[in-house]
Amino acid sequence: MRTPKNSNKATVGKIKISISIDRNVQKRLANIGEQYGLKLSNMIERAVRYYLAEMEDVELALERLNNPEGRAIPHDEFRKTLMDS
Repeated sequence: MRTPKNSNKATVGKIKISISIDRNVQKRLANIGEQYGLKLSNMIERAVRYYLAEMEDVELALERLNNPEGRAIPHDEFRKTLMDS
């Protein structure tokens, strides 16, 4: 298999995408990136990964909530479990 001329080994497994964001958001990202030495693409990827993890947690919580066979733990029992650990 031929490797494209403009390929970059550092981006293996990654794709380029184009997004539109509010100018104010872009300025805030640029300021944070400059302050911490982060690239815009890295910050956006981190934000997307964080968002995906949060949404997966929400999906899992909804599955558990809607599972009629799931066991609900009374508040007192849950609190005791937390205090004992």
